[in-house]
Amino acid sequence: ALILKKLIKDAERIKGKIDEAVVTVPANFLETARRATKDAGEMAGLKKVTLIDEPVAAALLYAKTQEVYGSALVFDLGGGTFDVTIANIEGTDVKVVSSLGDSRLGGKDFDRALAGVIKDEYMESCGEALFDDEPGYELLFQAEEIKKTLSRRDKHKAVVIGPAGPQQLEITRSQFENAISSYLGKIESVLGIVLDEAGVVAGDIDHV
Repeated sequence: ALILKKLIKDAERIKGKIDEAVVTVPANFLETARRATKDAGEMAGLKKVTLIDEPVAAALLYAKTQEVYGSALVFDLGGGTFDVTIANIEGTDVKVVSSLGDSRLGGKDFDRALAGVIKDEYMESCGEALFDDEPGYELLFQAEEIKKTLSRRDKHKAVVIGPAGPQQLEITRSQFENAISSYLGKIESVLGIVLDEAGVVAGDIDHV
């Protein structure tokens, strides 16, 4: 509610009075979460809150700005949620054919997996444990930066600070890919189910 209130306040400086809003939510948001989102909008002073699934919103924008027609697969892997939607687009008419996701799968899981790799490398380097149960915020932030670098390079050298002092570690893309293999398996599984439900194969999709 506080976030929406701030957004409304900022927008009103440009647009004038705002009492209605469209809020995007993950496709697999439960009804309780959707109700809570609407309640937050009312608490922020909105008279009407319309919810739209994020993949549908993406397809609508794509249809409007790219002028595409045919079947489109919307692949939405965010920080904490994952959705896949297949939609048919005719002008600005978007019809959802199938949609599925995992509300507990996202980039944060990749960061934690990479933090585990860093922990193993740190232990091998100096014989000390980098963390006990859960990695701290600073290590997760560093893991995210290394993850981005490994998108461009096969390996990355990083100085990691822990109980035994700073250690220079080399992390490879293959180590990262091995660490997230179970998550990639989940992603492939969801993709397969969505394609099956839509009655199509990957080659039938016109746009991604």
